Amino acid sequence: MCIAGAGLSALLAAYLLVRARRSAVLVEESAIGAMQPGIGTARMSTLPDAPWRSVRDAEGAQAARVSARSHAAAVEALEAIVRRERIACELERLDAYCEVEGGLRGARIERDAAVAAGIAEAEVVQSLAVPGGTWGPTVRYPGQVRLQPLKLALGLANAVTRAGGRVLLGTAPAALTSDRAALATSGGQRIEADVIVTAHALHAGGRLETVTAPHLAHVVGVHVARGALPQALYRDARAFPIDASLLSHGRGAGEVLLVGGEDPPGDDDHTAFRYLALERWACERFPGAGPVVHRGTVQAVHERELFAFSRERAGGMQACARGGSALTRAMLDALAIAGYVEAADTPWPELYLRAAPVREPARPG
Repeated sequence: MCIAGAGLSALLAAYLLVRARRSAVLVEESAIGAMQPGIGTARMSTLPDAPWRSVRDAEGAQAARVSARSHAAAVEALEAIVRRERIACELERLDAYCEVEGGLRGARIERDAAVAAGIAEAEVVQSLAVPGGTWGPTVRYPGQVRLQPLKLALGLANAVTRAGGRVLLGTAPAALTSDRAALATSGGQRIEADVIVTAHALHAGGRLETVTAPHLAHVVGVHVARGALPQALYRDARAFPIDASLLSHGRGAGEVLLVGGEDPPGDDDHTAFRYLALERWACERFPGAGPVVHRGTVQAVHERELFAFSRERAGGMQACARGGSALTRAMLDALAIAGYVEAADTPWPELYLRAAPVREPARPG
């Protein structure tokens, strides 16, 4: 089996398949974690990207319930992997507080939508324990996972190697052979495999192309006194979504409140304006915060899809998890693809698996 790519979904799929005693080689053009979703200098969490009322309104109440169950299962599976392999990725469970549009009424609507989806612990919090902060009513989601994504990616790669898999860096996937029995690389190598798993879309003629959504992600870090704020995840889900969480830096060194947000696709706002917006938000919501100690902008690249092609079966399958967070989607995609490869019953196939399309090349001009 060959796995092309080393983003989180590909690494998680590789791990699940080598655990199922599959012989596997993982190839990556650059470095482990180079295709990492999210803000590079911050943390990833399992707090959903979209409000539950949006999921309910767009897909219906039943789909929201199935989605919530699958997200919870994905979080449990991810945590079990980290514990089993002792991956030091700073995983912790935290309460998350999310402010949505509509004030108290909007928070109650969101709480009701979350509870109806099966998140019974969701509750409205009218006042956060942040002295002087301009927070409106929020929805509390307990037990969200937060971790350091690059450390998770490196830990997964090491776990794959320990289980007998191989990791080849500096190898760029280029195309599948016509019988889909081998992967050709840009350097002219040919890797034969019964199954090829990739984060690259298949074009006519076998050419592979990365399916990504690149845009800018910005983060500022502001100094806060140790213990001045409760350890939690904070989100302002209105307009330009903003996330914040605390990082500790040794004894007596205080803590850093990381505040970040990603530009919507197609947005061309200037980075300096984004920094100012994040800094202003931090001052309004956390008045006790001190000076800015960090500013950073990265190109966030989100793996949108994961594909599996087998020479023993016609066509291929595409994992297409949606909703939740980038972290939960990566785990769901990996579970779906591993189930397909192993010909096992895949949970929630109607949500997360479909036939992989063959894309026609773009016409010039």
